[in-house]
Amino acid sequence: MPKAAAWCLLVGWLCASGAAWADDPAELAQPSAWLDVQAPQPWEPGQASWYSHRFEGKRTASGDTYRAHLFSAAHRSLPLGTLVTVRNPDNQREVVVRINDRGPHHPQREIDLSHAAARALGILQEGVAAIEWQLAPPGASPTPPVHVPKVTKMPAKPRYKVPPKTTHRRQAP
Repeated sequence: MPKAAAWCLLVGWLCASGAAWADDPAELAQPSAWLDVQAPQPWEPGQASWYSHRFEGKRTASGDTYRAHLFSAAHRSLPLGTLVTVRNPDNQREVVVRINDRGPHHPQREIDLSHAAARALGILQEGVAAIEWQLAPPGASPTPPVHVPKVTKMPAKPRYKVPPKTTHRRQAP
């Protein structure tokens, strides 16, 4: 009897919540029945900030390690792994980032970008900037990583000629 009651409650909840019923069950199995990913997506306005270098090497919500030179971002609700195109409306620069973390934790901000993505968009100086974003088209891939030269040897310190200390004392008159 408890199983039957649970099923009745579930069916009642689905009917009350306005869940869509399809004539063909195969229609529900196709994600394109819910969202036409082939259709051009509208640009959504928002505010973006960027991750500081202090997060370098730390784990993200997806389990990845944050790397400042990769094009990644944090979003509160998009599924992890989603590709998003972000555009700076001031200079029309665009990048494709992969959502791999949750955030931003500021209510007015839409997305947190990696350092490389913020630099490519030209918003490093502002810290927070107006952006436009949309889901990336099918077949898109994140913008390639930025080449960061690895420092293998510190440059030699410049040699300065220091005058020798004077050892003579002043003579009394």
